[in-house]
Order: sequence, then structure tokens, then C-alpha cells
Amino acid sequence: MYNIATSFLTLCLLRASEMNHVPPDIVASILYVEGGREGSVSRNKNGSLDLGVMQINDRAWLKIVSEALFYGDEKKTYHELVYNSCMNIKIGTWILSKRMDANNGNVWKAVGEYHSRNNKLAADYVVRVKKVHDKFFQ
Repeated sequence: MYNIATSFLTLCLLRASEMNHVPPDIVASILYVEGGREGSVSRNKNGSLDLGVMQINDRAWLKIVSEALFYGDEKKTYHELVYNSCMNIKIGTWILSKRMDANNGNVWKAVGEYHSRNNKLAADYVVRVKKVHDKFFQ
């Protein structure tokens, strides 16, 4: 059955990947691993929140994203991350592109840092994303 919402998010993912020069299969794999939904807010053990479909961490990214893309308006940024799935994907892809830039284009290092700057947590996350990537894209 044709699902317009899924098709819309797929187009959004492809557009965000193209705009940010990030492989769409990597973004899709992260999206699958994160398992977030529009409107979802997940509390982490450290008290931080993961927001929306790509589960973007508020403590790591809210201030940076709000300053870069929303004129410093953290309330608007929070709302967009939680309730606008396409915007969440665009921002998650933008974050991944920034981590790729910081790591000389190393996609897997960027994937790890999308999740955490802690080397162990980042490495574990890369394993999870690679497993999904290999299942669906190899």
C-alpha cells in the first residue's frame, strides 16, 4: 500500500543528503537505528533528551543548531526537532555533514560522533549502524 508520509520522508531524506553531501544510505541507516518518531522525546540516563525521528540530542546540539539555523531561538529549534520530521532529518543530516567535515570526510567516524564523543559509545554505535547498513544496502 502506498504511504504518502513514508514517501514524503524518503524525499526529505534524499534532499537533505544531497544538500549536505552525505550518503543517503548512511542517513537511512541512522534513522533506522535511532527509531524515533515525530513528536518523540526520549530521556537519556544523563538527563539529556533525544528529539524526533533522528533522536537529536538536546545537550549536544540544541544550542549549536539554534545559533546556526534558527537565529538563536532554542524554543523554536526544540519544537522543529520534535514535531517536524523533515526538518529533523535535515538537521540530523547537517550534523552528520559537520562531523564528516571535522573528520576529513570519514563517514564512519562521523557516524560515531553523531551519537557520542565518547570513543567506546561511538564505536558501539558504528557497529549497530553498519549492521543495519549491511542488511539493507549491501
